[in-house]
Amino acid sequence: MRNNSFGLDMYLIPIEVKTGSNAKLRSLHLFMEESKEKVALRLWNGPMTSDTVTTQKGKSFTLYNIPLYYAGYLQVFLDRISDTHPCNK
Repeated sequence: MRNNSFGLDMYLIPIEVKTGSNAKLRSLHLFMEESKEKVALRLWNGPMTSDTVTTQKGKSFTLYNIPLYYAGYLQVFLDRISDTHPCNK
């Protein structure tokens, strides 16, 4: 398991890649608990969805679940998130 982040302007969007169906996202939750960000991405084998996730410490964030076969279009998705991020308003 490896976490990466794309820098967009003045903030980071954490990206986790999971290939199994049993994804607990522990490292992503730990990162989000310490981060100011409210959005994270997961590339995975499932369908494209978005969820509101709450960490064990109670922080809520939006998790965009993106199928692995869309990885080539990740920049388009990140650009759309960037356009709606609060620091760009």
